[in-house]
Amino acid sequence: MAGMASPITVHAAGHFHYRHSWTTERRDPDDHLVMWVVGGSMDLALDGKPCPAAPGDLVLLPPGIAHRYRPTSEDWEWLWLHCDGDAVLPWWQMVCPDSRGWPRLGQDAAVRSRFVELVTAAATAGLQLTERGVPAGRTDRTDADQPDPVTRLRVDSCAHSLLGLVAARLHGRSGGAGRTGPGPAIADLTEWILDHLADPLTVATLAAETGWSPPHLHRLVREQWGTTPMRLVTRLRMDRAERLLRDTDLTVARIAALVGFADPLHFSRRFREVTGRSPSAVRR
Repeated sequence: MAGMASPITVHAAGHFHYRHSWTTERRDPDDHLVMWVVGGSMDLALDGKPCPAAPGDLVLLPPGIAHRYRPTSEDWEWLWLHCDGDAVLPWWQMVCPDSRGWPRLGQDAAVRSRFVELVTAAATAGLQLTERGVPAGRTDRTDADQPDPVTRLRVDSCAHSLLGLVAARLHGRSGGAGRTGPGPAIADLTEWILDHLADPLTVATLAAETGWSPPHLHRLVREQWGTTPMRLVTRLRMDRAERLLRDTDLTVARIAALVGFADPLHFSRRFREVTGRSPSAVRR
């Protein structure tokens, strides 16, 4: 398989929620950026032309065209994906907006669930934005830091599954067949974890929530995420903490509590172990 291009290569994926006083500007982007506005509104300029986006819009920003965007409401949320690859261009041409505005995806529970799968997989693989807003998987990682091939394949297949479902939704099909991402039960579990990061979570807690036995839970998470249930929880907690450190003025102690750590010092030690940086370094 050496030398073969991946149909879709993910450089970063994530979930922005309630970010304050923040603007992103990319003058010479070199990848495709897909953003789904779930709540609130966005002030966006594409090559200098105003192109505002509202809830339910699918914002598609191609490489080579300068753009700038920022939230324009207090209660706002969107999910995003930086990617390229052989399969992205035909997908882009299929769903790309015309001069009348962005494609209307609306609010779709299945798309959200599949996007959460992708964001979870990308967080587990460390494919996030750097402090300069550059996808870490593209320019700021050495070969030794890159995800292993199995992890990379899992992330990219989640993106393939997501974009396929989005195309199917926009063209009026169900999109249920040919699913390549993690199963819906695991997707439901990861979304539940993201909603309960502040709670005390154990393997027994997760097993009780899913109705599975602990060995069955371990087996499914290992098969579909390549890790253990509690390592997955830790990765999601640190991903949320990193976003809060960058996006808010909350104290480290408050952020620690929001992601399930009663002791801020314990949180700081675990954050450094997982991310390789201290909370204060991320905040700077």
